[in-house]
Amino acid sequence: MLAISLSFFVTIASVGILIRIAPWLGLLDQPGGRKQHQAPTPVVGGLAMAVGLIVAWFLVPGVRPPAAWIGGVILFFVLGAIDDRAHLRAGAKFLFQAFISSAVVVGSEVSLQALGEIIPGWAGDLGWLAVPFSVFAIVSVMNAINMSDGVDGLAGSLCLVALLVLGGAAWLSGNAHVIELAGVLGACLVAFLIFNLRGWSGRPARIFMGDAGSLGVGFLIAIIALKFCSLPLAQGGAPPAVVVWACFVPLADGLSVIAARLLSGQGATAPGRDHLHHLLLARGISPVKVVAVEAGGGLIVAVLAIAAWQLGAPDWLLVLGFVALLSLFYAGVSSQWSRLRDARGKAVDKVTSPDRVDVAPDRVVG
Repeated sequence: MLAISLSFFVTIASVGILIRIAPWLGLLDQPGGRKQHQAPTPVVGGLAMAVGLIVAWFLVPGVRPPAAWIGGVILFFVLGAIDDRAHLRAGAKFLFQAFISSAVVVGSEVSLQALGEIIPGWAGDLGWLAVPFSVFAIVSVMNAINMSDGVDGLAGSLCLVALLVLGGAAWLSGNAHVIELAGVLGACLVAFLIFNLRGWSGRPARIFMGDAGSLGVGFLIAIIALKFCSLPLAQGGAPPAVVVWACFVPLADGLSVIAARLLSGQGATAPGRDHLHHLLLARGISPVKVVAVEAGGGLIVAVLAIAAWQLGAPDWLLVLGFVALLSLFYAGVSSQWSRLRDARGKAVDKVTSPDRVDVAPDRVVG
């Protein structure tokens, strides 16, 4: 509780300071282009959470993660802050992510050695693929969270859902350390969301998470999940087939967008307005309700997966459910985009307008 309180209040205090020095740091998200906010907004949420985490870890050693984890978290917060200021190329950023993740996985000796019985009668032993698979998992989670950061409060809420799911599963497994790690990071996120989550009044966010937040927080969620599911059940672990549900919505959205872009001949990392939150906004759902739908939906499916696990469902059934729901997600989103574009195309034809019609903004703020 001391660590949670420290991380919460230090993050709030750090936001107050960083908002004032954001112009000097060059961490302002300027309006214009694809962006919809009306005034420069400080991109300091990630740095504020970094300060809250480090202070809590330093003053309360009992909740401190391994040194390699702390080094990785700091490097990702720094990398994200540099990207927020200088806008690194996607390829260079990906290489940095893979390198740092590899160093942490090897340095902390945390890697997923087996996938469990993901096929009836066959347990997936990764062998020499354990390290590259673990690095791939970490990078995937980080980028999925980064891609979800398009509506006020959305990325932070999805991260909070993931931590709630991990904490709940850890409580059922008797893993106190995962609960502590998730609780401290969760407190930072709650403090951040006070300034980032749009209220029912429609007031826009005062700060953004930025890449510093999505990379740093995403990395820590991924490494906690990786450690959790790499432990035997007798030592407080949980099957990977259960843990992966913690991030279902950002992973499903990211994979669906990448698949759709590749099938249409676009680059997978190209910026676009083709995420689930863009679709919901185009359907007339308010930003507050978009956050509620995505975060609430992610929490519901994860709780159902945990319930199935507790009732004795085998790993392969949980994997099958994940793949089936992912397929339904992709098919449903693709269908809705097609219908929306057809409807908008007909509307444009009626007014004989030659202009291209954007179906949703990239970020809805202001």
